[in-house]
Amino acid sequence: MEALSSFELHNYAFEIRYPNAYRIWDEAGRIATQLQEGVKDLVLTKGEPSLLTFVLNNSITVEVRIDRLNVTEHYPKVDFGKNTRDLQYVFDVVSDVLRIAQITRLGTKVEYRKEFKNKSEMAGFFVDFNVISSVSGKNFNVESELVFPTIHIQVEDKELGYHFRLTPKNERVQLSVGPGVREIENVDKEKIYVALEVDLYTVKEMERSGLRVSDWMDTVARVVRRDVDKILSKLGS
Repeated sequence: MEALSSFELHNYAFEIRYPNAYRIWDEAGRIATQLQEGVKDLVLTKGEPSLLTFVLNNSITVEVRIDRLNVTEHYPKVDFGKNTRDLQYVFDVVSDVLRIAQITRLGTKVEYRKEFKNKSEMAGFFVDFNVISSVSGKNFNVESELVFPTIHIQVEDKELGYHFRLTPKNERVQLSVGPGVREIENVDKEKIYVALEVDLYTVKEMERSGLRVSDWMDTVARVVRRDVDKILSKLGS
């Protein structure tokens, strides 16, 4: 059975939701100034009364909205549970300026990807999963050895919840350049991969003062490493 170690970390998204903070209409400039002063190379790409968007090193996006803060990093160079100083700073600035006292939802979604050479190879990834045997044979007048299931599990208790998803993907990347351009070649490539996503989130409201971003991110990183292999194993048992 496949393990998490065979996947590549593609991105993670940290999100806090809060009651509508109308103060953002008056304080957007202050938020932008403080974030850029405290996070080196953070660039403002969109500035509107109810939406601020920043980009850092062409890999991290920060969105401050009237009801939520979202930070997404693509292809993290280190474990997403580490090096959270900038993330803590962004959270503190937004929370302080907007006077956020309650957090209605806290979540982190992590996506891993495993690429394949072709669809047949990707179908082989799912061979050992129970869902394959349950739908084998001819269905809807279609009979094929290639089965690409989407597996989605959602579980909640009184405090936390999670989504676990395995999704087969088939994307085509195309880039055409105009005549006379020699430095860049046309690109036409098919990407075939399985996306493994884990979304861990809080179910009930919490006090803003009770959140330390580093503790939350460390917990998410630890339980993802601990439990993904366990779930994959159970799906194939």
